[in-house]
Amino acid sequence: MKFCALMVAAGILALSALRAQEPDIVAPDVELNSGTDASASSAQILPPTTPDEADALEQSLYAGDQSVADAPVEPTAQSRPWKLNLHASAGSHYDNNIFISSSHNQSDLVTRLMAGGGITLGDYTARQDSYLTFDYAGIAELFGRHSNQDAYEQQSSFDGLLRFAHLTLGNDFEFQHMSDEDIELGTRTPRQTYADNFDARYDVDDKTYVEASGKVTITNYDIYLDSNDERGGLYFNYLLNPDLTIGLGAMGGVLNVQDSGSQTYEQLLSSVQVDATGKFTLKATAGVENRQREIGGNLITPVFEFTGAYNPFEGLGINITAFRRVLNSAYYTGYDYIATGVTVGLQYKLSSRFTLMLDTGWQCSDYQDIASSSTISRTDDYYFVHPGLRYTASAHCNVEIYYFGRKDSSTVGTSSFEDTQAGLTVNFTY
Repeated sequence: MKFCALMVAAGILALSALRAQEPDIVAPDVELNSGTDASASSAQILPPTTPDEADALEQSLYAGDQSVADAPVEPTAQSRPWKLNLHASAGSHYDNNIFISSSHNQSDLVTRLMAGGGITLGDYTARQDSYLTFDYAGIAELFGRHSNQDAYEQQSSFDGLLRFAHLTLGNDFEFQHMSDEDIELGTRTPRQTYADNFDARYDVDDKTYVEASGKVTITNYDIYLDSNDERGGLYFNYLLNPDLTIGLGAMGGVLNVQDSGSQTYEQLLSSVQVDATGKFTLKATAGVENRQREIGGNLITPVFEFTGAYNPFEGLGINITAFRRVLNSAYYTGYDYIATGVTVGLQYKLSSRFTLMLDTGWQCSDYQDIASSSTISRTDDYYFVHPGLRYTASAHCNVEIYYFGRKDSSTVGTSSFEDTQAGLTVNFTY
């Protein structure tokens, strides 16, 4: 606890010293991300289970906010065909239930140190023309009292776009090796995830374009059920006006889960995309899924993805995501679960240096028998709230103080838990 007190005292002194610096940076207004792509309809936007996942979700929801840190560095027009990206962070947080246990909570002070970097070639500013980017980060997670839980985590990504006169090809690959908590499993566990998305868009004319997409997701656990999900789809889109696009498509896939056999599934989807630049953006996909299972006939369920961003006035950004999808269980052999949830994020600029942040959400997981003769009945309701305050010290440095609270109410008593965290993180970017 002495170390925790020292960390808090150091954070307060750092904030005081940074606040006393002479010039105020003139940060650009918060702008919401208006870009969408074909992979959005199949992306898994799940509520975060840890502060780091919440930060990652925040970065994806508020992609435009990155301009606060990068704008002073980047010229108005690109002056070179490449950009070096370097980033690092250091922080500590107190966690009162590090194993998200339903009983016998164990607390600890956790320190996370991250360093990484990469390079972007081509149109690294707007990313509308051809570009290629690579990034890698290593994360050391150190526990004050439970040193046997110390871990080194890794994540890397590869993203590229190739644009021709009428054809646009895109691909993004992400690898993660994590050892943090998994809310379904109810414990900390090492796992590796590989996800690759491919998109191809062909512009038939000024108003009509066709999109083809494919996605492969591989998840490997040390002691739980591995899975491999492969899917592909074809979508037809029509621009009713410059701000509104409608579409219709179909997607099919095959899911293989360890000891659970294969599942095939199909989806019929419709989509609406609104892009009122600077004010409001919306990407919504909805339809029905037919999943073949070995027991009890097919599983037919509505599915949807919704992502919206709204700038009601200068300095305030509101983002919302909602979803309903079928996912495989990594804990129960022969089971899937229907995940339905919503996440809301707010960012409000108090001044040129201080930004108030709030993310909150809910997810319901309803387990379904796919290929098992057992009679498991489980439904989880998971809630989280993640407020924070960011102090932008310079174009390359910011400090965040945050709280992260979450609760899982499950019909299986041993899967329920409550967890609270509070911490401070210093982020560096170049």
